[in-house]
This record gives sequence, structure tokens and C-alpha cells, in this order.
Amino acid sequence: MLGVRICNAPSSLTISNMRQYSVPQFIEREAKIIVFLTFKQFFYLIIVGILGYLLFRIFPFGSAIIIFLLTGGPFLALAFIQVGGQPLTTFLANYLGFIRGGKKYTWKKKEAIYPMKIIKKKKIEIKEEKPLLKIASESQLKKLRTKVELKMR
Repeated sequence: MLGVRICNAPSSLTISNMRQYSVPQFIEREAKIIVFLTFKQFFYLIIVGILGYLLFRIFPFGSAIIIFLLTGGPFLALAFIQVGGQPLTTFLANYLGFIRGGKKYTWKKKEAIYPMKIIKKKKIEIKEEKPLLKIASESQLKKLRTKVELKMR
């Protein structure tokens, strides 16, 4: 049971017996056209079907199967395989971008979005101040001690 009371509010404002549910975030889904197939998957399947039809019409059965597996397999992989929750096409595009791009990042100072006003600081002149009290070169206590010991006035 949850019993949350806001500040020192009267008991009529108490929230209790309320279930909390997590709210899903960052949801992106492609629309399903046919049963479980998205448009991209359906398009890849059409390409594989046309490719298979042409291969079996042009080549003998044995060589058509080998060529079909070599050419149709990658299309089926593009249609159905996901890496890290991303489609294979996105993964391959990111991978190729990483391979082609520079690996070394050098920091470049960018100008501020809002230009800042430059304030010139005034130089503070430091003056040597003379001490307000003059301090004797020899301590007065030493002189007094010497006088007391020697019984001088």
C-alpha cells in the first residue's frame, strides 16, 4: 500500500492504494503491412522472389540453387536479421560510416551561440603602505628587564 501525504495536507488529500506503472519511452515501430511483415521486409521478399524466378528460368536447377543462395541469402538477411535491436541495414550503414570516418577526434573550440561582452579588467595598483605604528628596533621589554636587573631608573 502506498500512502503519500503532500506536506501537512489534511487526510482527504492522501493518495493511497494507487498502482504505479512505468511509461514506455523512445518507442519507434514500423507499421506492419501483412501479418508480421513491415514494408521493408515485404519489399526484400518481393526482390528475392523475382530474383529466384529469373534464376530458375535462366539457369539449370543445380546452378540456380547455388546462385540463389548466394544472392537471395543476403536479401533475406537484410529483411529479417536485427543486430542490437536495429535492422541489419542500419547496422551496416553505421558500421561503414565508422570504418570510413576518422577515428581521431581533435577538440576545436567553437564560438559561443550568444556572443559574450568582453570586459576589460582595470589594473589594481598596489601601493606600499608605511606601517601605522613605528616599531622600535630594540624591544622595550628588553630595556625594562635590563633596568630592573641593574636597579636603574
